[in-house]
Amino acid sequence: MKEHSLKEGPLRNRSVTLFGTQTWQEVLAAIRSEKFETAASLLQKSKELGQRHMGWVRKSQCSHYRELSLELSAGDPLQFQLTTDICRGFLVPFVQLWCVTPGFDICLQHTEKPIDCFSAYATLLSKDKYKHAAEYNKIWMPMTAMESALCAVAKNDSIVLHDVEISWAKQRTSKGQLQGSFVLNKSFMEECSIEVDFNHCYLCIRLGGLKLGSLQSDEECLSHSLQNLTFLNKGRSESNFVVDPDTYTWVAHGVTEEFSEEKSERTAQHTMSFYIHYMSMENIPVEISHASARFTVELIPKMLPDVRKEKALWRLSRASDLAKSITLGHEPPKKVITSKILQQKSFDLPGSCRRLNQSQNQAILNALRKSFTVIQGPPGTGKTVVGTHIVYWFHKLNEETVEKDQIPASEKEKPKGRKCILYCGPSHKSVDVVAEMLLKMKNLKPLRVYGEAIETMEFPYPGSNRNLYRRALRDTTPKQELSDIILHYRIRRPPNPYWKEIVNFDARMRKREEPGEADFGCVPPLRHCPKERSAAIASPCEKRFWAILARSQLTQTRRLRESQ
Repeated sequence: MKEHSLKEGPLRNRSVTLFGTQTWQEVLAAIRSEKFETAASLLQKSKELGQRHMGWVRKSQCSHYRELSLELSAGDPLQFQLTTDICRGFLVPFVQLWCVTPGFDICLQHTEKPIDCFSAYATLLSKDKYKHAAEYNKIWMPMTAMESALCAVAKNDSIVLHDVEISWAKQRTSKGQLQGSFVLNKSFMEECSIEVDFNHCYLCIRLGGLKLGSLQSDEECLSHSLQNLTFLNKGRSESNFVVDPDTYTWVAHGVTEEFSEEKSERTAQHTMSFYIHYMSMENIPVEISHASARFTVELIPKMLPDVRKEKALWRLSRASDLAKSITLGHEPPKKVITSKILQQKSFDLPGSCRRLNQSQNQAILNALRKSFTVIQGPPGTGKTVVGTHIVYWFHKLNEETVEKDQIPASEKEKPKGRKCILYCGPSHKSVDVVAEMLLKMKNLKPLRVYGEAIETMEFPYPGSNRNLYRRALRDTTPKQELSDIILHYRIRRPPNPYWKEIVNFDARMRKREEPGEADFGCVPPLRHCPKERSAAIASPCEKRFWAILARSQLTQTRRLRESQ
């Protein structure tokens, strides 16, 4: 609807109209004399002086963004849309929308109650042990759904699409929920840098400019009667229902359904299917089914850790025996390892002056012997030191395994490659501390892997800054002391066969040159060429590094799989 599009220019307070001093004095005098018709007539006939300036709407450097600035002070009126909510068994008013300016609304309903809008409250208690994966999923899937909704809304990184045409399905879901779909062109998505997982999104769907319908309930009839008592309707037997404004916005909250990625890659469009999970209004306005209806859709993507948790729960029945035993609270499968290293009583590093205490030595021995070990303790008890020692002794165990596998049982069998150790931490700083410790160890070659957001901050290319989240800009920058083992530095140095192409491309991007067609076929940094990028990453890593260090969120990314 064009009248609700966000237009550039000044923002004015449409709720307050300025009048001249003389007119205002005459109106006050008429009110004191209880001449309300005269007061209304004076207001209608007077010339308006204008509306107060409140802010600006400007076009940002990126054509698909609008910058909105609003200056508010005490006493300024704000326009809200109210709905009803249940509190202690009673219907109470609840603020649903904040109408900032025509074309831009903020839904306060899903901001305040994300679980009600996108999920449901979990009702089952957790257990220490579970019989099977189905029982675990029954209890934990509602809990993860609650957490996903809370984190997605709290992240406040939504994408608002205007003038969206929605096709509503004739049939509803098995639970009686309204369902529909809409189409997004890939060219539009690339231009606006919309890169989200459409399988895991929440939707806030709004249709504005709807006219109030006929009065049906007793409450509305009572309100209608009260309106007839106003001074504007004096002398009239009947009057239309007076409401300012006389339009409202239909608001519904939905969840996207999975779609086939293979089919979508062959076409130039993405079809997003969804179902409505929550609506405040019991009656659905007929206007939403009109062919001319154009909706405002707010995409709220789930956070990547929550998506991974949900996928892990769905795949739990097909997971490894170790993963299932840890999750269900069962005894982990025993690991049989025969090595002289496991006969040691002390696991101090050769040539190191640091000496481990008895509990630290026992923790390292348990980690080497068992398939799963939890080591915990308060700050300052040496957990990080124990972790670095575990990496070193796992490296020694891998060396013994390689020596045994050097002699194949038959000529057809090929010697197996060296196993790689993956060390993950909750933050970049914690992983960097371990990386500095491992650098001091002899014969241990670690590789530090950062996410693509960190790399594009140092080596940007056209469009890369659009994919950076605001929080990523505040994240830790790579430590220069680790530059020799950081992956995105090593692919820009020999012996990587692609290092010259990458360095030349970086130099051209610093000069703000536009990339050509050849760049998309041979330069690994660009996301359009995964094969060359994999080759560039694998080249400095193949058979050279025996321990990979990364943040926990990178464990399932393509970048880390290419590094192993």
